[in-house]
Amino acid sequence: MAETVVLHPKSIPWYIVLSSPSPGEQPLTLIIRFVSDVTPPDIGLLFSAIANPAYFESGSRHSALQFLVARLTEFYAEGRIIIRSHDFWTTQHSYWRLPSKAPDVLADLQESDLVIFKGDLNYRKCVSSNKLLTRADRGARGLG
Repeated sequence: MAETVVLHPKSIPWYIVLSSPSPGEQPLTLIIRFVSDVTPPDIGLLFSAIANPAYFESGSRHSALQFLVARLTEFYAEGRIIIRSHDFWTTQHSYWRLPSKAPDVLADLQESDLVIFKGDLNYRKCVSSNKLLTRADRGARGLG
């Protein structure tokens, strides 16, 4: 069992802008959708949402969720769950550029016994997808 879990969330929420209009909409209509990303200030809100019985409509499982939130909150307070965000996670750079673009992130990851990546942006960074956009483009165009 792990003694410490280090989460590396994005430092800012990530938005995707879809430019595909619905039938009858203007061709230049942009629809902005929020992609669920937890940033460091959201951790307390996340724990509260999980503890809310209406969130999962859990019924009889609510006591298990309360137990989970109590343990997560305890681990976070004890420093066993650590949150370290970095701007690298929302750049266009692939992971092979970690040594030059974010050596501190690379050093942190190298201290880990296990690293788990999840999500579309991480997949794109792992395979060096050329559809990643620059910082200037991402807010206006979203991910390709």
